[in-house]
Amino acid sequence: SEPVSGHPHHTDEDRCSLCARRGAGRSAYFYPVPLYGGYGARSRRRRRGRRAIGRLHRIMRDYPGGLPERDKHFFIDRYIQILQKQRCSQWEAFRDYGDEVWEKVKNLPRGYCHGDLYDGNILKTPDGRFYVLDFDTTCIGFPMYDPTLICNMTQYFEYNERNYERSKKVLSRFLPEYLKFNTLSQAEIDAYCD
Repeated sequence: SEPVSGHPHHTDEDRCSLCARRGAGRSAYFYPVPLYGGYGARSRRRRRGRRAIGRLHRIMRDYPGGLPERDKHFFIDRYIQILQKQRCSQWEAFRDYGDEVWEKVKNLPRGYCHGDLYDGNILKTPDGRFYVLDFDTTCIGFPMYDPTLICNMTQYFEYNERNYERSKKVLSRFLPEYLKFNTLSQAEIDAYCD
């Protein structure tokens, strides 16, 4: 896919955005979506964050610009390649498991996907607001991938199996707020734990 370059842009409301430019002069404005407001109790901020991700998905669902479509290479194979490069002794088992997972998810609904929604791509500002950053993997993919990634407590490449149940609990708290702003099919939701 084409690289994205960007520069800050301020709207009339003085909200910072990123003007992303793709080849041939095409551009799109990506507004960092506040994840948590700087107001109220901690649980209220968390609810706002969950809603904000739902709003981001709803807004981007109707994005008129072209986004790259991602496939198995993006969602699975590139991670297997990393394991191979790191000389992980079990990379072939992970490859086989990745093939199984792909067979289960490949026909799920496609739509807007941030593609890299984890804590490291959430910025906390001095006034206590949080913003989603890093839209370079934004794509047409599996919308459920983003909630799955943000709710993953298993420590990613250092998989901690004990935290799998914790991840499911985080997702169960995340989804009701997210679903107030964006829809997911039952098949998408079930795919997380299948």
